[in-house]
Amino acid sequence: MKTSNKAILALLITLLILPSVLAEVYTPPPPLPSDTNSITKPEFRGQEDDFADAIDMEFIMSLRNTLDISRQIRWLTGNPKQAQNVNAWDEVDNSSWFTNRNHLHPMNLEDIARGSCSGGGPETSGEWIIKRAKAEGVTAGFHIKDSRGERYVIKFDPIGYGGLNSGADALGAKFFYAAGYNAPQNHIVYFDPSILSLDPDGVKFTDEDGEKRLMNEADLEALLERVKFEEDGTIMCQASKYFDGDLLGPFSFRGTRDDDANDFIKHHHRRELRGQKAFAVWINHYDIILVQNDE
Repeated sequence: MKTSNKAILALLITLLILPSVLAEVYTPPPPLPSDTNSITKPEFRGQEDDFADAIDMEFIMSLRNTLDISRQIRWLTGNPKQAQNVNAWDEVDNSSWFTNRNHLHPMNLEDIARGSCSGGGPETSGEWIIKRAKAEGVTAGFHIKDSRGERYVIKFDPIGYGGLNSGADALGAKFFYAAGYNAPQNHIVYFDPSILSLDPDGVKFTDEDGEKRLMNEADLEALLERVKFEEDGTIMCQASKYFDGDLLGPFSFRGTRDDDANDFIKHHHRRELRGQKAFAVWINHYDIILVQNDE
């Protein structure tokens, strides 16, 4: 009887161990190819028509998605098309589009407050040379080169609404950077308007009527009349530093660039671009359009 019990016990142990021995070892699929390979630099592509892009984003794309029968069937059956740039753990790897920051290495408040900023903004003790300017729209602004040779985009708040645009833009960039996105270095700066000067080679200017011409001193004076001066005579602005590298132009939210070998995942199937919607809703960022998405 004892021998029989031992045999049964041995059989049970064997049956318990056997599946783990015979089980196939899980081998994760290989990672996606790198999108930072050395390639021939794509040519710059500007946005030809902002209005056409707005119409496409607001109406044409919505209509196209509504009439896409296969898309509607996937939605009704709870089987949406999955992102194509996730790894075996359903996460987004680091790429030229996205960097896992807070997700892998929790950021403290100082890290989040610093964001992508590596310095204190433009040098305000030296001359600012205006390279480009615009007066049309709700807020005026211009591109400058400071005394260190660094370039910034300068934007102002409407009179009576100090910090409304500049503060939201600066804080929004910090949140997006912490989330993993490429974000500009946006600084809140106070400067003395006497440091402003027009580029002697000419300043491309778009006036209030939308006419493009060269800027003159009268235009600069008129532009500054539309911004608030502090009690000490300085002006508050947002200074957004130029990115390093060469500008390639805005990227589309659909498809890929046919002249960029590193751009091999269709943009509408990128997880980080899909997920960007949640962050945009969180901070009420509604101005994500083609012209704002420079590469």
